[in-house]
Amino acid sequence: MSTIYIDKNIDVAVNFDNKILDIMDLNDDILKNIYRARVEKILKNQKSAFVNLGEEYGFLELPGNCELREQDEILVQVKKIKGDDKYVELSAEISLEGEFIIFFPEKKFIKYSKKLNSDPRNKLREFAKKENLRGVLFRSKAELATEEDILEEYKSLQNLSVDIISQRNKRPTPKLIYRKDKLKSFLNACDFENILTNDMEIHKKYKNDFDVKFDDNFRIIYNADILRDYKSLFSKKIELEDGGDIIIEQTEALCSIDVNSSGYKSNLNHEDHIYSINKKAAEEIARQIMLRNISGIIIIDTINMNSKENREKLLADYREYLKRDNVFSKVYGYTALGLIEISRENRGYALIDKLGEQI
Repeated sequence: MSTIYIDKNIDVAVNFDNKILDIMDLNDDILKNIYRARVEKILKNQKSAFVNLGEEYGFLELPGNCELREQDEILVQVKKIKGDDKYVELSAEISLEGEFIIFFPEKKFIKYSKKLNSDPRNKLREFAKKENLRGVLFRSKAELATEEDILEEYKSLQNLSVDIISQRNKRPTPKLIYRKDKLKSFLNACDFENILTNDMEIHKKYKNDFDVKFDDNFRIIYNADILRDYKSLFSKKIELEDGGDIIIEQTEALCSIDVNSSGYKSNLNHEDHIYSINKKAAEEIARQIMLRNISGIIIIDTINMNSKENREKLLADYREYLKRDNVFSKVYGYTALGLIEISRENRGYALIDKLGEQI
């Protein structure tokens, strides 16, 4: 079982078990923040509004029948952060994330994570009907949760939403109304045994909810295994076990990843040998995509395989490895040139834009 290491000196939390499984930048960004905001300008040609959040500005897309006017005060939530210093994207649809559900206080629908199969969906549908739940998107972890835990979380988010919405017409404007506890969300999303930190405030805040150990002398730079894997997240070249490597190149338009076979050792026949390299690379590429928070278009140049069966198996491998991702991604298949095409939703800054290498 893994341990989460939280190092205040570099503002990083990592979930580590022989390699980094999850990583988080402890510096707050404004993703998911909720603001009482002011409309500065209506951009009719773009069907959007330029909105003042106080510490930031953003764009709110407007529906065709919207009657919003300049200087109106509205409640908005940050839905997307651009990594190139552009304005953030906003939504008037408020949502609150829990461990098992996402709650939409002004909606009546019941929805489900794409990762949930038909059996758990049917079970959750009956539960939602029995308890008269509204405005709920069941997350993948709801499948393993008890009804009592889900209901408790639903009521907690419902109460929080009442407090947030009650501040819609108060003063001053603009003002931050709600900031998500991103570290707690990170901890809830990870599977781990305990936490080690050199931050006394974090120890005090979370010791009642998790097994947290405090060590003032702890540093990530003192742990060679963590340090080596951490540094690899900022490197273009990643060495694979048993040989071979992948090269990650990020441009404004897309992320390109090359798979190379040099030095890879295997006793398999040639075709199965190539598939073995590609499969090993797929597992590492999926991990790198998630940890680096790579978004947009991702193009992967695999080692060419003649076997149609192995080509299809490799696509299934990518889909399986990316199931662990909390961010929506889609494996489209092969392009005309035989490259694998993947898209991944934008969820804030890429890791290197937030942390740099630091150490």
